[in-house]
Amino acid sequence: MGLEDELKPIISESDEMFFEKSECLERYALLAQSSVERLALPSKRESKQKRKVQIKKDIAVVLGQEVPNAEKTIQEILQQLSKLLSANTNKIWETSTEKDAFVSVVIMLATKVMETISLISSPKIKDLVLLIFIKTSAQHNLLFSLVNILWQSLKNFEHVSQILAELAATSVNHHNYTQLADELLQYVSSEDWGNISDKAAQKYISKFLISLSILIPKQVTRFMNKLITHLGSESYTVRTTIVEVIGYLINYSGGLEQTEQLRNQIIEYFDIIEQRFMDSHYIVRAKVLQVCQMICTGPAKFPKQRPRLVDLAIGRLEDKASNVRRNAMKALLMFLETHPYNLDGGELVLSHFENKCQVIANTIQSIISKATEEIQNNQSISQEIKSEEQENQPTLDKSEEIEQERDLVIRYKMELQYYQDAIRFVKQLETAIHLVVQLLFSTNRQEVIDAIKFLVQTERYKINGSKQAIHKMMHLVWQPSYQNISINTGQESNNLENKVMQTLYDAFLQLYINPIENMNDKENVNRVCNNLLELVDKASLADLASLEKILVVLVQNKSINNDVIAKLRNLYLKSSKDRRGAILILSMLSLASRSVVGDDIDLFLKIGLGKTGLSDFVVAKYTCDALKTLTKFNGNKRLSMSNNLFERLEGLLTVPTNDLEWFPAAQSALNAIYLLGDQPSIIVTEIIKKITRSTIEKAGTTDSGSLEFEFSQLLFVIGHVAIKEIELLEIVEADLKRRKFGNIGGEGAQEELAMVSGGGTEDDIGDLIASIRDNQLLYGAQSLLKLYSPIVESLCKKINDGEISTFSQTIKSHSIIALSKLMCISFEYCESNLPLLLALLRNSKDQVDRANIAIALGDISVCFNRLVGENLGFLYERLTMDSNINVKRTMLMVLTHLILNGMIKIKSHLGELAVCLEDDDSRISQLTKLFFYELATKADNVIYNNIPDIISTLSFNKRGTSIEQSKFDKIVKFLFQFIKDKQTDNIVEKLCMRFRSVQIPRQACDLAFCLSLLPYKNDKSLLKLMSMMPTYSQYLSDTNIYKYFSEISVKAKHNVNSSGVGGNSASVSTTSVVEFETKLQQARDRATGKSEDLMEVEDVEMDESENVENEDELMDEDEEEIYSDEE
Repeated sequence: MGLEDELKPIISESDEMFFEKSECLERYALLAQSSVERLALPSKRESKQKRKVQIKKDIAVVLGQEVPNAEKTIQEILQQLSKLLSANTNKIWETSTEKDAFVSVVIMLATKVMETISLISSPKIKDLVLLIFIKTSAQHNLLFSLVNILWQSLKNFEHVSQILAELAATSVNHHNYTQLADELLQYVSSEDWGNISDKAAQKYISKFLISLSILIPKQVTRFMNKLITHLGSESYTVRTTIVEVIGYLINYSGGLEQTEQLRNQIIEYFDIIEQRFMDSHYIVRAKVLQVCQMICTGPAKFPKQRPRLVDLAIGRLEDKASNVRRNAMKALLMFLETHPYNLDGGELVLSHFENKCQVIANTIQSIISKATEEIQNNQSISQEIKSEEQENQPTLDKSEEIEQERDLVIRYKMELQYYQDAIRFVKQLETAIHLVVQLLFSTNRQEVIDAIKFLVQTERYKINGSKQAIHKMMHLVWQPSYQNISINTGQESNNLENKVMQTLYDAFLQLYINPIENMNDKENVNRVCNNLLELVDKASLADLASLEKILVVLVQNKSINNDVIAKLRNLYLKSSKDRRGAILILSMLSLASRSVVGDDIDLFLKIGLGKTGLSDFVVAKYTCDALKTLTKFNGNKRLSMSNNLFERLEGLLTVPTNDLEWFPAAQSALNAIYLLGDQPSIIVTEIIKKITRSTIEKAGTTDSGSLEFEFSQLLFVIGHVAIKEIELLEIVEADLKRRKFGNIGGEGAQEELAMVSGGGTEDDIGDLIASIRDNQLLYGAQSLLKLYSPIVESLCKKINDGEISTFSQTIKSHSIIALSKLMCISFEYCESNLPLLLALLRNSKDQVDRANIAIALGDISVCFNRLVGENLGFLYERLTMDSNINVKRTMLMVLTHLILNGMIKIKSHLGELAVCLEDDDSRISQLTKLFFYELATKADNVIYNNIPDIISTLSFNKRGTSIEQSKFDKIVKFLFQFIKDKQTDNIVEKLCMRFRSVQIPRQACDLAFCLSLLPYKNDKSLLKLMSMMPTYSQYLSDTNIYKYFSEISVKAKHNVNSSGVGGNSASVSTTSVVEFETKLQQARDRATGKSEDLMEVEDVEMDESENVENEDELMDEDEEEIYSDEE
C-alpha cells in the first residue's frame, strides 16, 4: 500500500531527513480518520432499525457491512502508524507543533476505531489501538490531551470502559508506564461525575473504575483518599461503585504481606463497608452485601471483622427491600460455606464447641493451679543448702519446665479463643435461621428460593434450629400459589412458582435421598431409611402431611427406589424399635405406588392387623392407612365383605382396651372399611352391636374406668359411622349419575338404574339421595343411628347444664363430637341442636372441646349453609373473646376456609378478622395475612366493599372498645395496599360519609389517617375530597387530623410533579392542589376560630414558600424515578 512505501525509509535507521514527507503523511492520517468515520456510519437498513428502537444512551457505532476487508485495511493502517510513532519523528517534522498536530490526528483516528465496536472487537486491532495510545502519551508528551479525549469518549460509549481499563493495566504492567493510569484515575477521583445529568455516563465511569480496581488495584489504592469523598454523592450509582472498589481493594490487600500501615488501611476500608450497611438507597445496601460475599472468597479470612459483618448481614434480613434481603441471605450463605472453624470436621454443632471450651478451660485452670502450687513449695525450701551443684541444676530444670507450661497455656488460650469465636458464629447463624424461616412465605419467589438454599446448608452443617426450619420449609407445598404444579426433579423450569417447588424437592433430595459417593448401595439405602425415620420421629401432623405430599412426588418421579421400600418393609416386619416409623412412611409411599402394599398384603395383615397391631395401635392405624390405597390402583373396584381383611378390621375395632391410641386407629379402620368394602354398612352394624353389648355387660360391674372408656368407644364409632354414611351416599350418588348418564353397562343395567333413580334427571337422583339422608339415616324405621341419636343429644344437654360432672373428659369430648357429626346428617336434627352446640362452644371450659366445636361448625356450614350463616356472630366472637390461642387459631382457619371457598358470606364481620393481623401470636397474624392476600385475588372486590365497616370495627366496635392506635395504623396500612387507584374516588366518598356518624374523637382521627393513605393521582379524587369537606371540616381543629389532611396536600403536589415529567393527562393539576390547600386552611381557621385578617397574612406566606416546596418535591421525584427503575 502507499502508506507503507512512504514509511519504509523513515522507519529505517538512516540519518536522512524527510521533511518533504510530512504533508503526505498528514494527508494519509486525515484520509484514514475520515475513512474510519465513514465506515463507522450505520447502513441505511441499520439506520431505520435505530429509528424504530430507541436505545437509551449507548450510541456505540457499528461498522457498516458494505465495505469488504475493511477491518484488515484498518489494521494495516494502525500497524504502520504504530511503527511511525516509534521512529525518530524529528526527521519528518521540524517543529514540535507540526509533530503534535500529526500525532493528534493519529489519536483521533485510534479513538474513532476504539469507539467503533465492530472494529475494536478484533483483538489485534485493540492491541494496536492501546499501543498507539501508550506511545502518543509516553513518547510524544501528549498525555493530558489524550486523557481528555479518552475521558469524553468514556462518557459516551459503554464498551470503552473496559478498553480503557485494559489500556491502563497494559501501560502499568507491560510498559512500566504509570502516568497514563494515574492521570485517568485523577480524572475519576477529581471530577464530580456523580452530578452528571447523563445517568448512562455515570454507569460507564463506574464500570471503568471497577475494572481498574480489579486489574491494577495498587494504582487505585493511591487515589482512595480522593475516591472515598464520592461516598457523599447523591448518586447511588457512585456510592455503589466506591463500595465495590473497596471490596476489591480489601481482597487485594488481604493477599499482601501485612504491615502496620496496611492493617490500618484495611480497618478503614471495613469501617466504610459497615457504614454503608445503613445507606439510604437499597441498591447500595445490596451492593455492600455482595461485597461481603466477595470478601469471603478472598485470600484472607479477616477474623476480627468477620463477626461484625455477619451481625450486619443478619440485620439486613429485615430490610424493607426484597433485593437487600436476598443478598443478605446470599452473604450469610457465603459466610457459612467459607467459615474458618474446620478443625473438628467442619460441622457447626454448638454443644460440641461448648464442650471443647469447657475442657480447655479446665485444662488451663489445672496447669495454672499446678504452677501456683509448685511456686509455693519452692518458696518453702530451706535456704540452708549452700552447694552450687545442688542448687543450680534443679533451678535450671524448673525454669525449662515453667517455660514449657507457659507455652502450653498460650496454645490452649488460642484454642479457647478459636472455639469461643466458633460459638459466637453458630449463635449468629441460629438467629439468622429464625429470620430466614419467615422469608419462606414471602411473595417474592426468588426470595423464597434463596431462603430454601440457605436453610439446606444450615442443616448440612448441623446448626441448631435448622431441622425445625426444614420442617417449616416443607409446608410450602400447601401454599395456594404452588398448588397444581407439575414437578420433574432434576429439570429446570422457567416459571418462578415451578422453580420454588423444584428447589424445594431438590433440597429434600440433597439432604435425605441422594446417594453419597463414598458409600456402597446397601449403606446408601440404610442412610435413606434412617433419614426418613428421623424425619417422622416426633413430627407434628402438619409436618407429616407435608412430608407425605413430598414423598408422593418423589416416588412418582422414581427418586426413591425399590430397595428403600424393601428395607422399610423389613424394618416393619422385624424391628420393634423402627416399626412405627417404617409403617408410617410406607403408608405415605403407598399413595404413589400400588406395589408398596399390593406386593405383600399378607405381611400387612399379619403385622399391622395381627397380634402386633392389636398391642400397638399406632402400627395398626398406619397399616389401615396403607391398606386404604388398595382400591386406588384397580379402578376403585371394591372387595367382598367375606375378605379376611374385614375380619381383621372388625377385630381391631372390638378389641378390649383402655389405650387412647385406639381412637385414631379405629378411625383409620372405619375409613378402610368404607373405602374398600362393597357393603360396609353390614359389618359396621355388627361392630356397633358388639360394642353396645359389651358396654351394657360392663354396666353391672364395678370397673367404672373400663365402662367409661368403652362407652367413649361406642360414642366415637357412632359419630364416625354417621360421617362415613354421608360420604357413602355421596359416592353412590356420583356413581349413579356416572352410570346413568355415561351409558355404562348394558340394557339390563340401564333398566335397573331407572328403577332406582326413577328414570329422571341428575337433579332427581340428587333429590333421591338427599331424601334418604334426611329421612332415613336418622329417622328411618330400620336405622340403627336412630336409636343412639337421642342418647347423644341427652348427654350433651347434661354436659352443658353441668349435670354429669362425674363423667370423664373423654366421654364429654366424644359426646360433643358425636353430636356434631350426627348434626351433619339431617337438617331437622341440625336445626334443633344447633343452639345446644353453640351453647357448648360458649360455656365449655375445655379448650379441646371448643376447638372441636369450631371445626364441627365448619363441617356443618358445608352441609347446611343457611343455618350457620344465621349464627356467624358466635363464630367471629371466638377470635377476640376466647382466651386460648389454639381455639382462636382453629376458628381462624375454619372461617378463612369457609370464606375463601364461598361457603359463608362475610357480611359486616371482616373487621373481626382484620384485628387478627396484629395478634400477639405470630402464627395467627401470619395466617390472617395469607387470608387477605388470597381474598384480594377474588373478583368481587371484597376488601374494597368492606373497608369502611372494617375501619369502624377497628376504631370503635359494637362492644364500645377500640384496638391500640399503633395496631390500627399497621392494620389499615396493610389493607389499603389492596385498594386500586381507580377505586380511590369511591373510597374517599365512603370514608368522608363516615364522619357524620362519629361518636368519639378517636374515630375522626382514624378516618383522617385512612384518607391520608390513598394515592390521589388525579383531579377527580382530590375534587371529591374537597366536595366532601363539610363532613370533616369541624374536626380540623384537631392537630393530628389537620396534619393528615396536610399530608394529602403534599402527596397531591408530588403527583403534580410526576405528571409533568410523564405528561399524563389524567393527573393532578396545580390548580386543584392550590384550591384544596386554600379551602383546607380556611376550614382549619374557621374550626380554630382565627380572624379573617390573620388568615390573609398566612395565605401570603404560604404563597411565598410554595416555590421552595415545589423544588424540593422535584428533587424527591428524580430520586424516586431512579428507585423505581432499579426496582
